Formats: sequence, C-alpha cells, structure tokens
Amino acid sequence: MFLIYIDEFGNTGGKLDNPKQPLYQLQAALIPADNRWVWLENELFNLTRRLQERLQLHEAPHLHAVEIYQRAGYYRTPPNERPLSPDEAFQIFDEVFQLSDRAGILYASVVIDKTWLLERVHDALRKQGINPRQIGRIKRAPGFRQRVFLLLLEWLDLHLQNLGAHGVVFFEQEEPSTDKDLALSTVYAALRQVGHFQRLLDAPSPKAKRTSLPLAFADFAGYVSGHIYLTTFFSRPERPRLSDWYVAHIGPRVLGDLTMGDRIVAIPPGSSTVLPSSPFSIHARLTGAQSLTENPAASLSTVVRELERAFEKKEGG
Repeated sequence: MFLIYIDEFGNTGGKLDNPKQPLYQLQAALIPADNRWVWLENELFNLTRRLQERLQLHEAPHLHAVEIYQRAGYYRTPPNERPLSPDEAFQIFDEVFQLSDRAGILYASVVIDKTWLLERVHDALRKQGINPRQIGRIKRAPGFRQRVFLLLLEWLDLHLQNLGAHGVVFFEQEEPSTDKDLALSTVYAALRQVGHFQRLLDAPSPKAKRTSLPLAFADFAGYVSGHIYLTTFFSRPERPRLSDWYVAHIGPRVLGDLTMGDRIVAIPPGSSTVLPSSPFSIHARLTGAQSLTENPAASLSTVVRELERAFEKKEGG
C-alpha cells in the first residue's frame, strides 16, 4: 500500500508556446503506507521547525524546492536579515533525499514536450482545412492539466498492478481552490466504474504543501528531474548539484517515466545517458514491461486526439 503524492513542474501548464517552460511534468512520489510515513512526517516537521528558527519566521515554512534552491522569498529576505546560503539550501535538498532513500520512496512521472504537442495539434488542424490565421492564434490547450493528470493516474495504476499493491493519491491544491478539483473527482469516479484505476483507492484528494508536508518529496524530485530533462534535451545550462541528486537518489528509485514528444525520451534510472529517440518513449524498470509500453502509448494518442477535439470545439464556437 502506498500514499502517492503528485506535484507539477512547469507551472504555465496549458500555455504551450512558452519558450521558458517547454516541458510540463507531473511527478509522483510513492511512499509506503506504514510506520515509515509517520517517521517521514515527523522528520519533515523537525526540518521546518529548524528552518523557522534559523530564519526567525512567525510560522514554519512550507518546503518548496524552487524557493529553497533559488533562495527566493523569505529564504532570501528573512526577518532576521540572514538569508539562506547556497550551502544551506543544498543541505536541505540532501536531507530531503536522504529521508526519501531511508523510507524507500519510489518515483514515476509523465513528461510532456509542450512545443511538440502544439505543433502536432496545429498539423492536425491544417489537414482539416482550418484557417491558418486561426491556427496561429491557438496557444493554449483547454483542460490540458486535467488530461495529463488522468494519464498519470493510468500510468500509476499500471505500476501498482505490477507491484501487486494499491495506492491513494494526493495532489497539490491550488490556492484558492477551484471547481476543477470536484470535476476531477467526478471524472475519476466515472472512469473507475468502467474498469479504470482499479489499484487506486478512492478519488484523488487535494492537499496544501503547508499542511501536507510529504508533498515535498514529489516537489523536490520533480524540480530535479524536470531540470535534468531541460538540460539533456533543450540545451539548458546545467545547475549545481541537480545531476548528482538525480543519479544518487531519484534515478535508482524510478519505476518509469512516460514521455511524450519526439525530442525527449525517458532517462534510464541512475544514468546520465538517454534511450534512442521515439515518439512515445517509455522506460520501465519492471517485470512485464511489454504490457506497460502498449497501453500508455495508446493513451497518449488519445490525449492528443482529445486536445485536437477541444481546439476544434473552441474555434468552432
């Protein structure tokens, strides 16, 4: 049994033409649902309390990887005017990943090349004879986040089936919350009734980072692995320590990354090399990997078709 926490990397989401964020990734952290979870939560509480004392904050901070790594917000301008140093930020990452190793946390993600997706949708609409000017104005994918989230649920369900386990899913809640949380639960219930997500127990539940500290494991892993994908496939500058953390702590515990796009492929666990390129590249360190590489590819094609239909509906009024 696992408690599964999900966070995103690439917060522009459905805006597909943002050159600063060509990727959208949903990262899942699978935490064993036993006394290790209790121990992890207590250790994270201790970490936040130490940070509160170090920075002299009025309340314990939430553990947000990008703010810590870049020393932004109150990590840069704390009340005591003693900003977090780079070494202190790296130490926090070290501690989070050491906790992950000791608890046996597993990882899985879905990684989308948004530029490739936009090009594919544009090509499909051109073939349908839609006005090129209208196509050129299409920059967003309606319902993009929700569709990718459902794809990740299917990906997780396949991994849980292979592990002979079940899981409960939690994801970061936007503040303020929107009606999409309810809509997602409704879609989950409808799909479960027709045979989907049999290894996932109950509808995914929204959580806030400040009160649900284990979300940090998905957040930190997504921040590191997301930048590894950017460095590997989009020639982004390599940032200090990220590759070390990925190879030492994330890669060896990756069940599988599902990637979508011609320009990106899944990175093998514990390695800085990549697999041969293919439109739907899947890496799964699992037995019965063949069955895991068939359904997800079909699901990705379905996602693209659904996005195409959404664009058609939007343009058609």
